[in-house]
Amino acid sequence: MTCLNAVAPTATASPRIPVPVLKRELLHEGSSVVQIHVPLEARRSTVEDAGRTIHFLQFKHNVHGGILNFFVHGETAEELERYYGDMVVARAKVWQKDMEDGRKFVYVDLLPTSMHIAATHAIFVLYGFGEKAKSQIPYAEADWTTFKTPGHLKGAVVLVPLTAMRIDMPALLQAEPAEQKALPAPTTPARQSTGDGQLDRLLAAGWSIASETDNVVNLAKGEKTMQHRKPKKKR
Repeated sequence: MTCLNAVAPTATASPRIPVPVLKRELLHEGSSVVQIHVPLEARRSTVEDAGRTIHFLQFKHNVHGGILNFFVHGETAEELERYYGDMVVARAKVWQKDMEDGRKFVYVDLLPTSMHIAATHAIFVLYGFGEKAKSQIPYAEADWTTFKTPGHLKGAVVLVPLTAMRIDMPALLQAEPAEQKALPAPTTPARQSTGDGQLDRLLAAGWSIASETDNVVNLAKGEKTMQHRKPKKKR
């Protein structure tokens, strides 16, 4: 989301000024319940709205010419910790925002529900509008509810009711043509539990413990690093 401009060696880079949003339009109210994987690379942040602090995890999927953002909402930062690298069942709201500079973007809000509520829809992202991209969705196009990205971006969010007849093997959310993501396979042999469910999931996803203190576990995965806060012990 950041645009870097070339400057002379002696120039001083100025901070990026956010472009104001002129309008937000709700395209889909949230009656669709989806199950979606939240990547470990999701970025945690907050925003103030009418005096209320909204906590969210932000991650992206590629469309032709750019990205399409997803935002997983939570009541607290601690709640969001549970979603890293895991599947979440959530109500999907699709929005379009119009920027002051003329650009328009589609994005998806995900409002987690109880895991006891079953998903009603499958969710996909189309990379472009061509037949190759469409072929990645294993349902007849007549069953799709499609929200196309506007302007310079070419892609779409597609919702399909799970009651629709599949025409191919099931696929999960698509990021690019011919790229299919599958549910994580169980690790073998079974890893001994640390007693911390979130840490167990990170280790199962390929992260390793570099060091730890009484409150924090420092993790590494290749060149990537992250910190995991240990849960507070119940007294």
